[in-house]
Amino acid sequence: MDDAKMAELLGEALLKYGVGIGEKAVKKILKHLPTETETAVIPRKGISREAVRDALIKTGTVLEENIEAESFVVSIPSGILDLSAALVVVKLDDQNINMIGYAKEGIIKQDTVKKALEKIRKNMQL
Repeated sequence: MDDAKMAELLGEALLKYGVGIGEKAVKKILKHLPTETETAVIPRKGISREAVRDALIKTGTVLEENIEAESFVVSIPSGILDLSAALVVVKLDDQNINMIGYAKEGIIKQDTVKKALEKIRKNMQL
C-alpha cells in the first residue's frame, strides 16, 4: 500500500476519532504527516486478519474494524508511562501489514507512535 493512501486513511481516522482536534487542525496535521507520523510495513507471511485483530486488542482499543477492507483504527496507550495515545491505522494487503500512526508530541518528544508500533509488533510476536 502506498504512503499517500495510508496517509489518507489516517486523515479520515483523525477526523472521526480526534475528539476536539477539529477539521482545520486535521488538515494542518495532514500537510505535515511525513514529519509527524511513523509508518511500518511488516511482511504478512500468512498472518490472518484475526491474528492481527487479536494482537491489536492486546495492544490498545480497536476503534474501528472493516472486515471487507481488512483495515483497523486503533488507539494505543504509549509514550512515557503510557500516558499518551497514538492513533494507528492498520491496513492488510496480500503481502504486508501496513501501519501508520500519529500522536501529538509535546515539548519533550516521547516517540509515542514509534513505541506504539513496537507494541503491535511485540504482540504479533514478530
